Amino acid sequence: MSKPLRQRYPQCDAAFAGEFAAAEEWLDRALAGMPGPDAEFLNVAGMDLSALINIYAAWTAWHLGSPDRAREKMRFALASADATGRANARGHALVMAGAAVSHYLGDIDGVRRYSREAAELTNRHGFPVWLLMAGLWSAWADAATGGPSERAVAAETSLSLLRTYQATGSRLTLTYFMALVAEIQLSCGAVERAESLIDEALALGAELPDPMWEAEVSRMKGELLLLHPPGEAGGRKGAGAAHFFDRALAIARRQGSRALQDRAASSLTRMAATS
Repeated sequence: MSKPLRQRYPQCDAAFAGEFAAAEEWLDRALAGMPGPDAEFLNVAGMDLSALINIYAAWTAWHLGSPDRAREKMRFALASADATGRANARGHALVMAGAAVSHYLGDIDGVRRYSREAAELTNRHGFPVWLLMAGLWSAWADAATGGPSERAVAAETSLSLLRTYQATGSRLTLTYFMALVAEIQLSCGAVERAESLIDEALALGAELPDPMWEAEVSRMKGELLLLHPPGEAGGRKGAGAAHFFDRALAIARRQGSRALQDRAASSLTRMAATS
């Protein structure tokens, strides 16, 4: 979360802490209490305050199992950023609202559209972090719809972009991006590389917790364990996967993330059906 927003609305930290019900309440209050555009925040942070709060509201709504509300908040964020006439505000909303929420919703066309627009705008105006994020989501969309050669290119491109993003020192949604790139690696059969990324995300989460995506990282670890070939550890992979699925489900339930509860429960159901 940005420092200026934390100073103005410290309760919004609830979204990043995985306290989604509390976050939704506070975010709604913050939006209701805003009299209009906040020029001071825009000048200090380079972002639109209303757009930023709507972004967090969209993420929170998706976690709470309200995809239509998430989409609505995404559109509010984009419209509010547009109204400022500031390129940085627009670029921020394109990646953190448009591309991110479209990815949550499984909207491949939306991810591609917003990430490409963000790349064009941020490349033109020189916003390197937004450009890196746009590239990551664009690679995911390419991997989701492309053939083997397109998926292979997306896998290499996304890994390179991730390492460049890490080199900036930014930790913003880093474990989420690691999971995103792991998903891209899986699309072209690079299971070992995908698991290495998820293990890295788990280790990073222990060092610097990122509760918003913690359940999904654990669920992906379970899915990757099920892909291990039969062998010395073959008899234990099911138990190991179940451990991570149960962990993901427990985290999601504690947070009230209905979306991630559903994913973890589906993974457990599929494993039971094939064992």
